[in-house]
Amino acid sequence: MILYRAITSDDFNEIQELGKINCTLYRSYRNLENCKNIEMTKKMYNICYQEKNKKDILSFIYGHISGKLVGSAKRSPWISLTSSYESACKYANLNERRGILCFEVEDDIIINDIIDLKTKDILNGAILKLSNGELIKYRDNGIIIPYGEQKDKTRNSKSFTFVNYSKSDSEYLICYNLEPKKYFILNLENQKLFNNRYGKKVPDIIKMILNDEKKEEKVKTK
Repeated sequence: MILYRAITSDDFNEIQELGKINCTLYRSYRNLENCKNIEMTKKMYNICYQEKNKKDILSFIYGHISGKLVGSAKRSPWISLTSSYESACKYANLNERRGILCFEVEDDIIINDIIDLKTKDILNGAILKLSNGELIKYRDNGIIIPYGEQKDKTRNSKSFTFVNYSKSDSEYLICYNLEPKKYFILNLENQKLFNNRYGKKVPDIIKMILNDEKKEEKVKTK
């Protein structure tokens, strides 16, 4: 399947230099002197990278999608992705955005439901799907709950503030870093060009471009 990320300037620099994008927690820990809360950054880094506590890492999703851990705090272990080109365009036009990262992933690394979450490893590149209300199901079943909340707490997610979010943006999350094998970046100029020329067919054009790159790679390796 094709996924997208509206990249920041930090994302752009990392993908160009390293071939991957790191989460904000990793970046902040590597630059502690500029952190707003050094002790909390150290604590979260220890939970996520040393203890590798999956329960707590999953709980940080709420701070991530609310913006608290990716805004001024800059200490989320998660990276946001989307399967919606329209959503990617929306975020790509915000301040400090450089364009849209377009890439393809294998379907078997996607965590689609509770069963997948038990068998696929979020710490080893599995991508968690949160669109279509999956986040609500995880919360109601006590599987993904806000950090510090009791697992057996009675909850009713029908009025939960993230219910609309998880359905509208076709959201996916990956932990630690994103290292796509094949990708290309649509800068703002090319986004306008593609949108004007191809309209709703842009995702099909992107898929075709990525497939052509895969064919070229196969030829090179023969």
